[in-house]
Amino acid sequence: MVFPSLMVALAAYFMAPLPFIQQKLYKAVHTVAQKVMWDVVQILYNYKKDQGKVTTLKEISGFSEPKWKKVFGKHNSECSSIEKGNFDANCDITFLHQIIAEIFYQELLKLDNKCQNNIKWVKDLRNKVKKSVDESKLEFLLRGKLKDIYINVGKTFSKDFSGKIEEIEQQLDDIFLAKLVVDDKDKFDSDLKEHNDAKKSRMMTEGRKEFKDCYSKLKILNPCSSIDEEKFGHFTVDKIFTDLIIDDKVDKLAKIVINNILIAERLYSSKFVTPSVLVIQGLAGSGKTSLCRFFLNEWCVQGMDIAKLTDFDLVILVEVRTAKSKTLEEHLRQRILCNTMKQFPHDGIPLLKEMRILFVVDGFDDDVTTAVLIIKDILKEFKNIEEGGKLLNDSRIMITTRPEFKGDISKVLSEIGYGHLDLKVRGFDKTKVKKFAEKVFERYDERPKLIKFLDYLNGRGRILDKHLALPLTTALLIFLWLDDPEKVNRVTTSTQLFMEVFNLCKERLEAKIRTDSHKLKNRLSRKINDVFIFLGEIAWDMLQNNIINIPPETYAQLKEKCKPFNEETALKVMSSFLMCEPENDDTSYIVSFLHKTQMEYMAAEFLLSKILKENKSLEQIFENEEGNKTDCKGYLNVIMFLVGHLNIKNELKQRISSVFSIINEAKIEKDNYVFWWNLLSECCERNEINYDPFVGQEISKRLPKSWSLDSSNVTEALSLLNYTEVRPDNLVINISLNEDPNEISGFLEIINELSSKLESRYSSKSIQIELHLPYHFDAVDSNPSDLFLQALYPWAKITTFEGQIGNFTTHQETLQICKNFYVKVKTPTALRCVSESLRKIKTLRKVHISLEFSEMYEESEIVPIEFEKSCNFKISLNTKINMNINWIVQIVNKITNGKFCQELTLYNCVANTAELQEHLPKLKVSNKVTIDEPEDMEDAQKSTLERKVAFKIVWSA
Repeated sequence: MVFPSLMVALAAYFMAPLPFIQQKLYKAVHTVAQKVMWDVVQILYNYKKDQGKVTTLKEISGFSEPKWKKVFGKHNSECSSIEKGNFDANCDITFLHQIIAEIFYQELLKLDNKCQNNIKWVKDLRNKVKKSVDESKLEFLLRGKLKDIYINVGKTFSKDFSGKIEEIEQQLDDIFLAKLVVDDKDKFDSDLKEHNDAKKSRMMTEGRKEFKDCYSKLKILNPCSSIDEEKFGHFTVDKIFTDLIIDDKVDKLAKIVINNILIAERLYSSKFVTPSVLVIQGLAGSGKTSLCRFFLNEWCVQGMDIAKLTDFDLVILVEVRTAKSKTLEEHLRQRILCNTMKQFPHDGIPLLKEMRILFVVDGFDDDVTTAVLIIKDILKEFKNIEEGGKLLNDSRIMITTRPEFKGDISKVLSEIGYGHLDLKVRGFDKTKVKKFAEKVFERYDERPKLIKFLDYLNGRGRILDKHLALPLTTALLIFLWLDDPEKVNRVTTSTQLFMEVFNLCKERLEAKIRTDSHKLKNRLSRKINDVFIFLGEIAWDMLQNNIINIPPETYAQLKEKCKPFNEETALKVMSSFLMCEPENDDTSYIVSFLHKTQMEYMAAEFLLSKILKENKSLEQIFENEEGNKTDCKGYLNVIMFLVGHLNIKNELKQRISSVFSIINEAKIEKDNYVFWWNLLSECCERNEINYDPFVGQEISKRLPKSWSLDSSNVTEALSLLNYTEVRPDNLVINISLNEDPNEISGFLEIINELSSKLESRYSSKSIQIELHLPYHFDAVDSNPSDLFLQALYPWAKITTFEGQIGNFTTHQETLQICKNFYVKVKTPTALRCVSESLRKIKTLRKVHISLEFSEMYEESEIVPIEFEKSCNFKISLNTKINMNINWIVQIVNKITNGKFCQELTLYNCVANTAELQEHLPKLKVSNKVTIDEPEDMEDAQKSTLERKVAFKIVWSA
């Protein structure tokens, strides 16, 4: 019998097509659709010709000669055919779409959105036709979209295409109603070679059918399976709310949306490549498994949201938690592709090696030994001998793991010569929490409750901000809120949250069971709790032995524990806390906990019962049977939950020394600010933000003197600075280019709290700080950094600043020892603030001012910047308007106040050769000027100008 749980089946699945139907579609696209796209280009070209004197595509484009050569230099003959109106079969759909998108962009915008999307869809279909898709559906769509293109283009540009529409309808009928005859056999054979092998095609078809059946049994885990089965029994995986960030030395913490995960690149041997292996790391509950199952669903329904996903012939899941095999072939034959592999007893793997496959290895950390063996086998079997470090047919592997196992994966991959790209699950920010909450509350049709919940998050719930970065924690909080908002108001830590949730599960379970007629009614609550503690003991044993599924003998003991209940009630009890999946033979089952965090919480409850009932110390709890100390580093969450429980039971103070003894044995990194802050939070008084000073002192002793922070730990680290007596010598806060500091949960709030909290502590000696906010510096519509700068007074002095200044007029003394200053300004007022801030600072070594003016302000509005001659001074003008070169010279020379700046970079500078020759030599620049090259400038004129100026000129195309 299968235990019910709140899971969701994957959506419907397209059957694999027959090759000859695909050939017909291929012909329709490369003849009929291509001619429609040609007609659209002709209409747009003639429309532009009739408007003005332009006669060529190059003149219409307005491209410079270098840009034209770069984009269309290889297509001169095709462009000539378009200009002459002579249909050219070499003008394929992709090229014609490029002409429309890049040359006739303004005309394209005149069409309605539906028509624009249809034109792109037809272009994309040209590449999709080679893949196995539902041709019958695509035939219907193709007919409708081609007709719509003709109708909308004709209406917009006054052209009657009724005759053309009848013509393509007849042509499509001739193609799709024809019998199995291939007109251009050689061309089809070359483009669709993979389908000529009937055995391979049959395996692909059968494999897809079986994967559909297998993946439909996979369900997204609901963390509260006994709370509301009716409303959450069909909670579908139609959207992923988390983003990823690239964790790479070259492109550190660059954000990447889920849609682009398969086209993400990394720098390898001086060039960007798409690596064969993606490693996705994230904390427990961060959504790694949900991400994998979202991919499976999107591939099954042939969704177009994830770039390149539909290019894969098969997507093969290796769920490490349930894998029992040591090789890929064993896993396929025994677990997820049994029936198909039986039809190909000897050549299953060889046939797969001819396909393009995405392998999804989910849960590397669940069983490292098994995962390593299967990954090595995949990399060995599918290795591309001709291109080292790549898989055959551009196949890919996606591996998910907890962060602490990232090194194990890197070691395996490097041993066999595979590069990879590290990605981190970014977790929820405030916006994602809101969207996720809206989706869940939608199930309840409770808009007023949603509004109150969001109000709570913006108020008292702010203390949970960092916890809510994990989707699992957010889901638990929402479920708890829907049951009783007052319970949520009592929650300030992860332990309290899990405790309230599981108490709610027990209450709901008890209410269900009380409707049964049996002898345990009066002792029901105690018996349920006994089973819960016994499950905690099972969880602790499994964690220690690195077991992910409950062994059969342990499951037998659990059933024995549930004997006082009748069979139906026992199943209700077990299904509230466990999940059960059938094996392929449907006679045996895989029983496990819902997720690892649940195991860790329940294990902590069991350990708490041993401490209280058996009067054992923490040191004894973490000893093995031989009396040796357990390596606690793998049980940090268990320790954290145990500390929280001891605090709730008012048992922590007398055991706090033992807690730190255990932590010392675990050898926690000094700069693991997230761990130290969570520990401090678990030790606070319930319902109060009141932290134990002894705990704060002990944590302070273990923190480093120099702090280096980023978006993943800046809030926690600054919270430690706020609520303990720690005194770091210096701070480096480096938020990545792709992250808006204003969107980092709690960052601005905590830095503002520090302004008043640390005033007395650092009145005599401030902390030296490097503040890097490159998003404020580089992003077009970013906010100024003023609020962050002002909040650093009086406890910090900035040595390096990178960001944007808007109206920074108070507490400018925080910059008095600044050495490196990189700032963007958008107005003369902002420039004046910069001038006042830097006045009398003698320590400046590097200054880079980026001017992003929206208009050419009067010279009188511009103020000079004071700097020493030894300072490396750089100016960039990156305005939204075209700038006059004479105005640029006046502004730059006014800012430098008669001194020389080292470098000047100009964007959108409009000047011809004569104007540059007149004004450029007047610039007060000593080293380099980067500027657009005028189209009318000849090489001889360029050389003459370069000799006239006192700096190097770098010409940009």
